Amino acid sequence: MSSEKDRDYELLEMAIEEAYESVKQGHGYPFGAVISRNGEVIVKTHNKVHKDTDPTAHAEVTAIREVMHELPTPSFHMRASLHV
Repeated sequence: MSSEKDRDYELLEMAIEEAYESVKQGHGYPFGAVISRNGEVIVKTHNKVHKDTDPTAHAEVTAIREVMHELPTPSFHMRASLHV
């Protein structure tokens, strides 16, 4: 297996760990998300529907919001990957 595929599996495993954290912390349902660029993790988060009392705070939406806050440069986001 290539190192790129290995890294993809690692990033997916991080998303799964975040899903467990969501339930453990009572933040929402078991969904996690990781945004990376060139294999480097930029944001990892989970579903926060209950924590934020926001029905749109799904893991992938929360991750996109966080990365936009951290790195508001549009060209950066075009080269990022979302792992859910």
